[in-house]
Amino acid sequence: MCAVVGSTWPFVVARVVVGLGAAGMIATGLGLLAAADGDGRHRSTSAVWWSAAMGAGIALGPLLTGVLDLAGAWRWFYVGLALAGTLLYALAGRVLPVEPPAERARRLDLVGFTLLTAFLALLVTAIVQVRAGGPVLAAVLLGGSGLLLVALGLSQRRPQRLVDPGIFTHRPFLGATIAGLGTGLGIIAASSFLCTVLVRAVGLSTFQAAGVLAAWSGTSALAALALVRHGPRIPGRVQLTAGLVGVAVGLVLLAGVGDPVSAWRFVPGLVVCGCASGLLNAGLARQAVATVPGGLAATGTAANNTARYLGAAVGISVASVTAGTDLLAGWNRVALLAAACSLLAALAVAWLSRGERAPGVAGAPTGSWRTAAE
Repeated sequence: MCAVVGSTWPFVVARVVVGLGAAGMIATGLGLLAAADGDGRHRSTSAVWWSAAMGAGIALGPLLTGVLDLAGAWRWFYVGLALAGTLLYALAGRVLPVEPPAERARRLDLVGFTLLTAFLALLVTAIVQVRAGGPVLAAVLLGGSGLLLVALGLSQRRPQRLVDPGIFTHRPFLGATIAGLGTGLGIIAASSFLCTVLVRAVGLSTFQAAGVLAAWSGTSALAALALVRHGPRIPGRVQLTAGLVGVAVGLVLLAGVGDPVSAWRFVPGLVVCGCASGLLNAGLARQAVATVPGGLAATGTAANNTARYLGAAVGISVASVTAGTDLLAGWNRVALLAAACSLLAALAVAWLSRGERAPGVAGAPTGSWRTAAE
């Protein structure tokens, strides 16, 4: 659809469809890996490869689209994605396990899904309305999002729900979820906004901006690959805490720019963010499956990725409001705010990890939480 439409609104609708498909892949991809291999150490290694592939895609995708855009052939990128998706669909039955999952199948919680979506939509709209200069409407929308959040919490007491609330009483899982939220509010939101800064304030083309951002995303993929052999020896909570702190340091290095500014000014901070992101993404993928019982791997990965992209949606909206009209000065505020979010998430993970055992690979939780989750 994206490749053939000729006007804006059909293209937006097509992109929504693409987003729904991407959400399905992101939410279930790591769960499928976990189901394919029950060995804890192999799961950890698979999680690292998964995070490295994500980083490589984020690095190469913008570069490829930038080249095609320069050639006036951007539609071919969507054609390529469609063909690749068709090929993967044909191969999936050959490489993925066909045994029924250990987790008991549940019906989709349409009530919870609707409330969660409406909450996020109202919250983001309220944030954007602040920039539009409508404080009264923004306050009304913010109040409405709060009511929807309360309704969402109440709806999860029903047997048919998005996720068992008891899962969040397990501190390692809660820490991993907060780390995912901090990742969205921090580096994902900041890097998304930085692309706008590079194009509109620094004067780069989309291809050049993608090349600069590859100093973060490409380094992230390489850093994750470096952890394939040694990553399982590092406790997951250390990966999360150190990754978030490293991202905060890199974002601080990215702040303090003035006019005029060279694109090279951003590279050192992006490299630091990339190294830390590789450690962080590998830790997120690993902890999402390691902090839940084996039969709930899909739940763990879905919850972690939902937290990450909820944070990104809110973070990007806050960044647009925080920046204002002066993009370079606004970028300095955005970078420092994103660094603060990353650091707060790191502190939360460290606090939740108090007294936790330090195995190379976290074991399945036990006790009342496991009973509640089952």
